Amino acid sequence: MEEAEIDYTDYLPKTTKDIGELWRTLTEYVASFQNPHLKSLVELFMEDREIAERYRNAPAARRCITLTSVDCWITWCRCFAPAI
Repeated sequence: MEEAEIDYTDYLPKTTKDIGELWRTLTEYVASFQNPHLKSLVELFMEDREIAERYRNAPAARRCITLTSVDCWITWCRCFAPAI
């Protein structure tokens, strides 16, 4: 097997969840922020194509410590910090 034929992402942990759906969930959550300054700041990061692409495709984003746990931490934030 040649080096060019190897996809190293095959050897990294991945989520079984849909990354696009998780990103939409995060986007909807950020849209609900009441603080306009925080909302603008987070939206700027999310709208930057390079940052967004790297975040969605980073190995950590495919494990349960970032995007795949978005459902849980958004629920937690809504419970404990509803006025964000």
